[in-house]
Amino acid sequence: MPVLLQKRSRLVKPKQVGYSGFGGGVYSEDDLAGFWGAKFPVGNTTSGVNVTVENSMTFSAVYAARSVIARTLGCVPIKVIKKKELRGREVSEKVPDHPVSRCLARYPNTDQTPLLFKEQIGMDLTGWGNFFAEINWGGPRLYLHPLQASRVTVCRDSNGQLEYHCSSDDGSTVRLPQAKVIHVPLFGDGVVGKSPVQLARESLGMGIAAERFGGAFFANGLSPSGVLMHPGKLDHKGRTNLRNAFESRHQGPGRAGKMMLLEEGLKYEQVGIPQKDAQFLETRQFQVLEVARWFGVPPHMLGDSSQAKWANITQYAIEFLKYTMAHYFKRIEEEINRKILWPQDESLYVKFEEWALLRGDSKEQLESMVIGMANGIYSLNDVLALLDLNPIDHEAGNIHWVTRQHVPIEVAMNPPEAEAPDDEEDPDEEPTETEETSDEETERSLTVIGEPRTITAADEAKRVIFRDAAGRIVAHELKAIKTLSKHNQKALPVAAGHFFDHYEPEVIEILGPAWRSASLLDGRSVDVERTAKRYVADVRQLVMGAVAGHTLPTLVEVWANGRADQVVTQYMELN
Repeated sequence: MPVLLQKRSRLVKPKQVGYSGFGGGVYSEDDLAGFWGAKFPVGNTTSGVNVTVENSMTFSAVYAARSVIARTLGCVPIKVIKKKELRGREVSEKVPDHPVSRCLARYPNTDQTPLLFKEQIGMDLTGWGNFFAEINWGGPRLYLHPLQASRVTVCRDSNGQLEYHCSSDDGSTVRLPQAKVIHVPLFGDGVVGKSPVQLARESLGMGIAAERFGGAFFANGLSPSGVLMHPGKLDHKGRTNLRNAFESRHQGPGRAGKMMLLEEGLKYEQVGIPQKDAQFLETRQFQVLEVARWFGVPPHMLGDSSQAKWANITQYAIEFLKYTMAHYFKRIEEEINRKILWPQDESLYVKFEEWALLRGDSKEQLESMVIGMANGIYSLNDVLALLDLNPIDHEAGNIHWVTRQHVPIEVAMNPPEAEAPDDEEDPDEEPTETEETSDEETERSLTVIGEPRTITAADEAKRVIFRDAAGRIVAHELKAIKTLSKHNQKALPVAAGHFFDHYEPEVIEILGPAWRSASLLDGRSVDVERTAKRYVADVRQLVMGAVAGHTLPTLVEVWANGRADQVVTQYMELN
């Protein structure tokens, strides 16, 4: 049993809220009950609000930012992978039965599921700036028991090695060596991370103060809509009668706009919202952006969509994965590798499967998998495994296919040799001029899928011609799609439909000569109009699907990186 589990110091909330590293003192909840410095003598922010990891979660923007990061960590699978050599090159394979894999994917400890464990990593990192877990081997099984970050102090022993001092409920301290603790720090001195809440305490204090001010304003503030002024002095009965008469005629939404009759020299003066109160809402909105900056989370994920547009919201999500979550993934991976896997076997490592966050709708997933299969990346069983479906119980399900002529990779790597002619040639016979010309047009060797194979000069010429035409048609389509994306979501389908209704002549003008040239090299006829109709129908389906799924920016990015090659592969042989 782990040492600290015996002392009941793990997963137990501290009796006091706060952290002794925050400005010199630990404050109880009673100390935090004051507003604008009313109950505690010294606040550790200029706004007068004492900010702790615990009370910062009452600020909605902080709760949203920390929970977004924690939930994202919790939902991404983490696998153990082994590097090995196969046919002279390094390959990777998953090791689902490894003890570390079982721990991270199934049973991290006796109190938590894998989702809860990874969520706690995110919450501790975004709150305290450090995550600690005790490493415990129970026979062949590995358990990772999280430690309360506020109760762990990082020290060095007499030999200069890191040591972790963990305080328990009874006041005693347990010392754990570096090899027994998983320690994931955020930015800091290189050993201990700094708490984002501590670094951002001034910004968060201002946000919490503004929130408390708003509550006090609406609870206790006086903001009348108008004032009645009488030239004389009214007694109590006169004031009561005047108030009742005025409210009975003009108060309430059903009486709004009625003409006002004023007697005895009465005057009515309307009172508006003071400018300083109107700016209060702007202040609160600005604090949401401040929190987004501190935690590296796009504002729209915190509920502020003022800066988000349909055209860039997908890009925001990608940047969140690349520049925020990838940072968390890498820190966790390296610490687990360094402390657990590499001391046993340096060919093993853990990795978060980040691609799980890039999944689109079902149509986009299938299109991506079809492209992967067409280019030899996936086998059919690989795709079925990604979809959590049963594999095909036949060796054909494990075959990888290549795009050109859609043949198995084995055939592309080992093409059948040409049969020798029946009649042997006389070695002394000189070749005729016709035979020499034929030799010049014979096949030359190119590298395909890592092995030499033969491609005819005619094939190469077709690809060169069509590659140029494909580049021009894709550039034209990208320009048109970017123009379409400027329309609002309601008008976009109509505009896209109008574009494709008149697109066929342009396809014939750009791709038609390439199709005709290819047909001449093949010695076949070509129906350019029919082929163009098919091309337009295919492109229309892809673009309209992206319009319906709100993924047009993603389609633009994918097409810019490889659409021309895809056009060559799919449409060069249509004729």
